[in-house]
Amino acid sequence: MANCNLAQAAFVARLADEYLDGMLGSRALTKPFADACLGKLVEVGSRTEWLRWINSTFQQIRTTAAQEYLPSLEALLKALLQVRAT
Repeated sequence: MANCNLAQAAFVARLADEYLDGMLGSRALTKPFADACLGKLVEVGSRTEWLRWINSTFQQIRTTAAQEYLPSLEALLKALLQVRAT
C-alpha cells in the first residue's frame, strides 16, 4: 500500500478488505498496513483539495475520471482502519 499510486491503492484496499481478518492476527502485518492507509488518506485528501481548486479556478477544464473514485477510496480506507468489533 505504501508504494502504490492512488489507482493501485483502490485495488489494494479492496484486496485488503477481503483478507483483513487474517491480517489483524499479526501486528507485524497490521501496523505497517495501517500506517500506509493513513498516508493514502492524506494523499486522497490533498488530491481532492487540489482538484477542487483546479475546478474552481479553471471552469473550462474537465475533471478526470479519477476524481469520481477518490471519495470511494477514501471511504474504503477509513473502513479498513476502523476497529471491527466481533
